[in-house]
Amino acid sequence: MAETENEGPRADGTSMNEAVPTTYDLVICAALLPAEPQADAGPHGNLARWRDRVAGAFASMSRSGGGRCAWVGRTDLPDDHPVRIGDAWLHPLPMSEAEIHDYARGYCASTLSPVYHGIDHPAIRREWSEAYQRINARFAAKVDALASPGATVWVHDHHLQLLPEMLRRRRPDLRVGIQLHSPFPPVELFLRLPDRHALLSGLLSADLIGVPDQRSADNLRSAARHLFGTDVATIGVYAPSADLAGVRALTRDRRVRTRAKAIRAEIGDPATVFLVIGRLDHTQGLLRRIDAYARLLTDRRADPTAVVLLWPPRPPSAPIGTSSCAKTSNAGSPRSTATSGAWAGRSSTTCTAISTAARSWRSTSRPTFSWPPR
Repeated sequence: MAETENEGPRADGTSMNEAVPTTYDLVICAALLPAEPQADAGPHGNLARWRDRVAGAFASMSRSGGGRCAWVGRTDLPDDHPVRIGDAWLHPLPMSEAEIHDYARGYCASTLSPVYHGIDHPAIRREWSEAYQRINARFAAKVDALASPGATVWVHDHHLQLLPEMLRRRRPDLRVGIQLHSPFPPVELFLRLPDRHALLSGLLSADLIGVPDQRSADNLRSAARHLFGTDVATIGVYAPSADLAGVRALTRDRRVRTRAKAIRAEIGDPATVFLVIGRLDHTQGLLRRIDAYARLLTDRRADPTAVVLLWPPRPPSAPIGTSSCAKTSNAGSPRSTATSGAWAGRSSTTCTAISTAARSWRSTSRPTFSWPPR
């Protein structure tokens, strides 16, 4: 059972007498958590809520901890005090603007993301690599302080790829899993990263490695054989999918239908609208999608006067040295871009699968590692 303590007044003048756990049986780590202040929260209610851009994934993961779940990561909340959010507790990890520049926009977005998405010539800076190591170490210290003995720790994406090994050294009692939401690249691309040994060793230190597709699993096994001469048996493929039920429900919502009609009128009332969901950056296949749309028009498979490609802008994690555009229109027929705010986002299929795997670890023994320790 996790220990608890009473929390005193907060910086915003509110207080919570509810016992705040000091240790947790499930700790989930992500570089950036979509949390925002809950303006209408009472003194005993939630002080934060999810900006549900992953279609319930965060709430789904939180419920798996049975009220003893902690989220660790950077947020937009005004301070770094722990707050309750649904069935979980949020422990913000503050970062300075310089750290965000070097760690998030530098190493994660400009070094790792291009390689992981099959793009040549990643930008490489020593100070970015050092910031990446420092942030991962801060996460490790935070998790070490929050995790109860034998707790399960779930790490998300390549932003925290060093974390499993750091936790293994600090807390060998923990059961650690990591889910890569980005595809793992072919070994030929992965070898271009100067920190490839540390990055792969960090992954292989996890009890379970989740990847989005089978090709990523095959690439990961190839990299492990090439760099460490070992096979990886603890890989799970958790493919994201569409929340079809949620989208279907939105299509029947009167407010959504009214807003969709207004958007279509704003962009010239075209007969066909191609709607793209994703950030306007290179990691989302920006150039390939635009090229595919151009070929559709060039091959006369669509009438350029009757179709429009609508790409609603989202806050980008833009890599350094790139820029984003807000709209894509057909030549000779400029149209404005609008967003409905009604898109449900991606489903929680991946996170639900990971939650189930994490719960099953409670009654199973951790596998031994075959690769040599660094």
